[in-house]
Amino acid sequence: MKEGRKKKQESLISRLLPLLVMPFMISTMMLPMMLTQLKFMLIKAIFLGKLAIIFATFNILRNMGDSTGFYSHNIHLKRPAGHVMTDPELSHAHYGYTGNEEYGAYINKRRK
Repeated sequence: MKEGRKKKQESLISRLLPLLVMPFMISTMMLPMMLTQLKFMLIKAIFLGKLAIIFATFNILRNMGDSTGFYSHNIHLKRPAGHVMTDPELSHAHYGYTGNEEYGAYINKRRK
């Protein structure tokens, strides 16, 4: 009477196969979502690219009509050595201004 039920021995591959297939199943399920997100990013990139082209064209057309030229506040005019500024209004508005660079701005930097 020792003939009890014998459990069928499962092979190692048949036990591990579901665990090996699971990552592929998950990636297959997520593939449509990833493709949708990729398509959405592509549409956003196309839209922003076209918007940048429109703004660049607008800027070019706006600057073509502007005939005032380039203006900068940082104009360093070449003056002969020993030249003193003769414009009294400019000299009065900017104390110590002689037309040359003010070297104290570079040497006497204050640190906080």
